[in-house]
Amino acid sequence: MTNFKPAIITPYYDENIKVLKRCHQSCLAQTMPVRHFFVADGTPNAELDEWDIEHIILSQSHADYGNTPRCLGALSAINLGFNPIIFLDADNWIDTDHVLDILDAKRKNPEADLICTFRHLILPTGILLEPDAEDSLMQHVDTSCLAYFESAFFQLPLWGTMTKPLSVIGDRFIYHAILRAGDNHTLDK
Repeated sequence: MTNFKPAIITPYYDENIKVLKRCHQSCLAQTMPVRHFFVADGTPNAELDEWDIEHIILSQSHADYGNTPRCLGALSAINLGFNPIIFLDADNWIDTDHVLDILDAKRKNPEADLICTFRHLILPTGILLEPDAEDSLMQHVDTSCLAYFESAFFQLPLWGTMTKPLSVIGDRFIYHAILRAGDNHTLDK
């Protein structure tokens, strides 16, 4: 089995620094080393230049819900030797064992091209909501629940090439493209 070098890609536009810090802190808290890529969609936050991250700055907003920055961050990470590529939206955070769980799922299912995790919806009060039927029936996988391994890297440019009308439902478009391509994907809680 390959020695993995995970990268987490986070597009951002105009999120509050507290939101970005929470996202980044969840990456730093992983039980294994990861490299965090932030991709500014035309509005960089200078404070991120002080963080130990890859900070990619796009000259203007692409107004496509982070799809272009997500794609460009993934391509940069691939060419820097990272595998897998994991997405994390700026307003989300991950549990400390998220990346380890993804790699464990890959080790158990070496033929898997992608690992899809379940999302947890948590209210600001800390209350965990029950999963909805769409998620539990695998009819939808949120962007922040996708981990691409090398055999699925060919799918990553789709994030940057979908049309604007599709960008609002980008994760649904991508999930259906994954299914149509016949990629082996594994669901892991």
